[in-house]
Amino acid sequence: MIGIRALAQFLPERRVDNLAKARVYGVDDEFIINKIGIRSLPRMDDTQRTSDLCTNAFTRLLEAERSLDPGKLDFLCVVTQNGDYSLPQTSAVVQHRIGAPVGCASFDVSLG
Repeated sequence: MIGIRALAQFLPERRVDNLAKARVYGVDDEFIINKIGIRSLPRMDDTQRTSDLCTNAFTRLLEAERSLDPGKLDFLCVVTQNGDYSLPQTSAVVQHRIGAPVGCASFDVSLG
C-alpha cells in the first residue's frame, strides 16, 4: 500500500527579521504583518546544507514514529529549490545518511 504514515520538519535556528529588513526599505510593519504575515524566516547558516536539514527532519521522524525502520524505506523524495549539488541529487545524499537501502527509489523535485 502506498501512503504517508508520518511527517516531520526541521527548521534552522538562525532567523531573518522581516520587520527589520522592511524598515531598511521604508516599508512599515503593518504591510509586512498584513500582506506577508511572517515576521521572521528561518535561514541556514554557512555550515548547513539542504541535506543536513533533511537528515535532521528524518531524525525527528524516527523519534515520533519509533516503528519506522530506515532500512525498509522504498521511496525518498526531497523537494527543494536549493539542492546541495547538481550531482549527486540531494535525495541520494540523504538516502545514504539515514541508512535507507540502495534499492530505495530517491529523487529530487526542484521548485526552481
